[in-house]
Amino acid sequence: MSKENNQEFWSESLEGLENNPVFAMLLGSKELFHSNFLAFIFMHNSAGNLRKWLYEKATVKKPDKTIEFDEYFREKSNFDLLFKIKDEETFILIENKFKSLPDSEQLKKYSEKLKKKVDIGTSLDEKQTRKRYASIENTHCVILSPEITALKEAPPRMENMFL
Repeated sequence: MSKENNQEFWSESLEGLENNPVFAMLLGSKELFHSNFLAFIFMHNSAGNLRKWLYEKATVKKPDKTIEFDEYFREKSNFDLLFKIKDEETFILIENKFKSLPDSEQLKKYSEKLKKKVDIGTSLDEKQTRKRYASIENTHCVILSPEITALKEAPPRMENMFL
């Protein structure tokens, strides 16, 4: 097999794995299972209606355009999932609580982190290199949990995030 054919083979194989939900489920421990699977679902090309639903829940408003995510971060600053909305400096934070109950202390810590700004990393676009931050101003939060009744109070800006 030539070098070009070998590279093409591995490139196609990796692309196939990225589009395979079973592969997404196998990426992490049981603790990360749900986050890996949620990332796979929301980043998939056919998930437009799910992204729209998530956006509406997180922002409490209807989108005026198709919602696409161009990046996601898993376990960044202890946030389960952080999706960046394409062509914007807006983020949707998902706190995954499928295996545990929401904890108001944890949510208060998240709120405090976002007030101080969370370094997301460097953006390398065609025009410039710049630092990016998730903050209380540009991040919308959602808790995905089958049981939210244990949470008595929510921090500021997080009161509408329970699904």
